[in-house]
Amino acid sequence: MNTIIAASICIFLAGSCYFLMNWMTFFHRQPDPSVEDKFLAFTILIVATFFWVLLIPVYCFRLFTKLFLHAIEAIKQPAINKTKLTTGYSEVLRTDYKVKSQI
Repeated sequence: MNTIIAASICIFLAGSCYFLMNWMTFFHRQPDPSVEDKFLAFTILIVATFFWVLLIPVYCFRLFTKLFLHAIEAIKQPAINKTKLTTGYSEVLRTDYKVKSQI
């Protein structure tokens, strides 16, 4: 159990460091940030650093749920009977011909 906790902490710290490095690179590209810009950037950094751990599993859960539901729908669909397969184009033409001939 301790190895799982240690691995989780290492993954969290690695992700946080990666995010911090990307944020620092982006933040230093601004030539002259105001005090308000610095405060907002720091707030976003703190919030994103703590909540990225929650957002990634939620996104993965939604993605896998969506894929699972599509797979179930694909399994439940009945097989196509190829003997009765029509495009519908010829049926429309025949109907139009009958209607025109009756007029």
